[in-house]
Amino acid sequence: MASRLGVALGVDSVECALTPNAVILSTLSNNHCITTTRKNTDKGINMQVVTEVQHIVIAAEHHIYDLRHVREKLDRIKPLKYNRYLVVVMVGLSCACFFPFSWWRLDYFRYYIYRFSIGNVYTPNHFGETF
Repeated sequence: MASRLGVALGVDSVECALTPNAVILSTLSNNHCITTTRKNTDKGINMQVVTEVQHIVIAAEHHIYDLRHVREKLDRIKPLKYNRYLVVVMVGLSCACFFPFSWWRLDYFRYYIYRFSIGNVYTPNHFGETF
Protein backbone atom coordinates (compact mmCIF):
# COMPACT_ATOMS: atom_id res chain seq x y z
CA MET A 1 0.00 0.00 0.00
CA ALA A 2 2.91 2.36 0.69
CA SER A 3 4.11 2.07 -2.90
CA ARG A 4 0.66 2.65 -4.31
CA LEU A 5 0.05 5.68 -2.09
CA GLY A 6 3.47 7.16 -2.89
CA VAL A 7 2.96 6.86 -6.64
CA ALA A 8 -0.58 8.25 -6.33
CA LEU A 9 0.81 11.30 -4.51
CA GLY A 10 3.45 11.93 -7.17
CA VAL A 11 6.75 10.39 -6.03
CA ASP A 12 8.83 8.29 -8.41
CA SER A 13 9.01 5.18 -6.23
CA VAL A 14 8.57 3.93 -2.69
CA GLU A 15 10.36 0.96 -1.16
CA CYS A 16 9.11 -0.52 2.10
CA ALA A 17 10.87 -2.94 4.43
CA LEU A 18 9.11 -4.53 7.37
CA THR A 19 11.12 -5.94 10.26
CA PRO A 20 9.87 -7.26 13.58
CA ASN A 21 10.96 -4.01 15.26
CA ALA A 22 10.56 -1.31 12.61
CA VAL A 23 9.08 -0.12 9.34
CA ILE A 24 11.59 1.40 6.91
CA LEU A 25 10.40 3.55 4.00
CA SER A 26 12.60 4.92 1.21
CA THR A 27 11.08 7.44 -1.16
CA LEU A 28 12.63 8.58 -4.45
CA SER A 29 11.39 11.88 -5.85
CA ASN A 30 13.17 14.26 -8.26
CA ASN A 31 16.41 12.26 -7.88
CA HIS A 32 16.36 12.74 -4.09
CA CYS A 33 16.06 9.76 -1.78
CA ILE A 34 14.59 10.07 1.70
CA THR A 35 14.67 7.11 4.07
CA THR A 36 12.79 7.04 7.33
CA THR A 37 12.46 4.41 10.04
CA ARG A 38 9.63 4.07 12.53
CA LYS A 39 9.67 1.84 15.58
CA ASN A 40 7.03 -0.87 15.54
CA THR A 41 5.32 -1.92 18.75
CA ASP A 42 3.50 -5.21 18.35
CA LYS A 43 -0.19 -4.75 19.10
CA GLY A 44 -1.51 -7.07 16.46
CA ILE A 45 -3.20 -6.10 13.23
CA ASN A 46 -6.42 -4.13 13.46
CA MET A 47 -8.22 -4.94 10.21
CA GLN A 48 -10.57 -1.97 10.63
CA VAL A 49 -7.55 0.37 10.43
CA VAL A 50 -6.13 -1.55 7.45
CA THR A 51 -9.46 -1.20 5.64
CA GLU A 52 -9.64 2.55 6.30
CA VAL A 53 -6.07 3.04 5.05
CA GLN A 54 -6.87 1.04 1.93
CA HIS A 55 -9.90 3.26 1.21
CA ILE A 56 -7.68 6.34 1.53
CA VAL A 57 -5.08 4.83 -0.83
CA ILE A 58 -7.73 4.01 -3.43
CA ALA A 59 -9.14 7.54 -3.21
CA ALA A 60 -5.64 8.99 -3.67
CA GLU A 61 -5.04 6.70 -6.67
CA HIS A 62 -8.22 8.02 -8.27
CA HIS A 63 -7.10 11.61 -7.52
CA ILE A 64 -10.03 12.21 -5.19
CA TYR A 65 -7.67 13.11 -2.31
CA ASP A 66 -4.55 15.20 -2.55
CA LEU A 67 -1.67 15.14 -0.05
CA ARG A 68 -3.47 17.42 2.43
CA HIS A 69 -6.64 15.30 2.39
CA VAL A 70 -4.66 12.06 2.76
CA ARG A 71 -2.83 13.45 5.78
CA GLU A 72 -6.08 14.65 7.38
CA LYS A 73 -7.79 11.30 6.81
CA LEU A 74 -4.82 9.30 8.15
CA ASP A 75 -4.62 11.51 11.25
CA ARG A 76 -8.32 10.89 11.98
CA ILE A 77 -8.12 7.08 11.97
CA LYS A 78 -8.88 5.71 15.41
CA PRO A 79 -8.86 1.94 16.07
CA LEU A 80 -12.12 0.49 17.36
CA LYS A 81 -12.13 -1.10 20.80
CA TYR A 82 -14.30 -4.12 21.46
CA ASN A 83 -15.98 -5.06 24.70
CA ARG A 84 -13.47 -7.49 26.20
CA TYR A 85 -16.10 -9.78 27.72
CA LEU A 86 -17.97 -10.01 24.43
CA VAL A 87 -14.65 -10.99 22.79
CA VAL A 88 -14.15 -13.72 25.41
CA VAL A 89 -17.61 -15.16 24.73
CA MET A 90 -17.15 -14.99 20.95
CA VAL A 91 -13.72 -16.67 21.08
CA GLY A 92 -15.15 -19.39 23.32
CA LEU A 93 -18.03 -20.01 20.93
CA SER A 94 -15.81 -19.99 17.86
CA CYS A 95 -13.48 -22.53 19.46
CA ALA A 96 -16.50 -24.62 20.44
CA CYS A 97 -17.41 -24.86 16.77
CA PHE A 98 -14.73 -27.53 16.52
CA PHE A 99 -16.64 -29.86 18.78
CA PRO A 100 -18.25 -31.74 15.83
CA PHE A 101 -14.78 -33.12 15.19
CA SER A 102 -15.03 -34.86 18.56
CA TRP A 103 -18.01 -36.99 17.46
CA TRP A 104 -20.65 -34.48 18.62
CA ARG A 105 -20.17 -35.20 22.29
CA LEU A 106 -21.83 -32.47 24.35
CA ASP A 107 -19.29 -32.76 27.16
CA TYR A 108 -16.56 -31.75 24.68
CA PHE A 109 -18.68 -28.77 23.61
CA ARG A 110 -18.90 -27.55 27.22
CA TYR A 111 -15.18 -28.21 27.66
CA TYR A 112 -14.25 -26.13 24.59
CA ILE A 113 -16.38 -23.16 25.64
CA TYR A 114 -15.14 -23.26 29.22
CA ARG A 115 -11.48 -23.87 28.43
CA PHE A 116 -11.03 -21.27 25.72
CA SER A 117 -13.20 -18.58 27.32
CA ILE A 118 -11.43 -18.86 30.67
CA GLY A 119 -8.09 -19.07 28.88
CA ASN A 120 -8.78 -15.71 27.24
CA VAL A 121 -9.74 -14.12 30.53
CA TYR A 122 -6.42 -15.02 32.13
CA THR A 123 -4.20 -14.45 29.10
CA PRO A 124 -2.36 -11.10 29.27
CA ASN A 125 -3.28 -8.69 26.52
CA HIS A 126 -0.84 -6.45 24.68
CA PHE A 127 -0.56 -4.06 27.62
CA GLY A 128 0.39 -6.73 30.15
CA GLU A 129 -3.04 -6.67 31.81
CA THR A 130 -5.52 -9.48 32.22
CA PHE A 131 -9.21 -9.09 31.53
